[in-house]
Amino acid sequence: MKRISLYFVTLGVLIPQVAHAQVCSLSTITSFINCITDIISGSIIRLLVALAVVFFLWGAAKFLRNAEDPGKREEGRMFMLYGVIALFVIVAVWGLVGILANTFGIDVRQPQFPGGGGKSGYWSDVL
Repeated sequence: MKRISLYFVTLGVLIPQVAHAQVCSLSTITSFINCITDIISGSIIRLLVALAVVFFLWGAAKFLRNAEDPGKREEGRMFMLYGVIALFVIVAVWGLVGILANTFGIDVRQPQFPGGGGKSGYWSDVL
């Protein structure tokens, strides 16, 4: 079962990059750096954020499921804490990258998450 889920996660990360590889041109060092930046902001950041959220939710489920066992409850609390720390570190590092890029005039693409930002999205329609 773990092997199958690892297979699907790998496919989910790599298939968009294979499709995007047709657009990437490796003729200059600038285009090579832009391709690497696209890969990092396109897939790796999203995957890390998703893993951190899953880690947090796994800890919350473990915390709630084992409410009567203090040892397992503490383990669930630690999972939740590590998930929150991971999310904070990911967002903070990417924010620092954005600040440094703006300071030095470098064009760095920020990761785009579905439904995030702008006036389009479910919450902007509801609120």
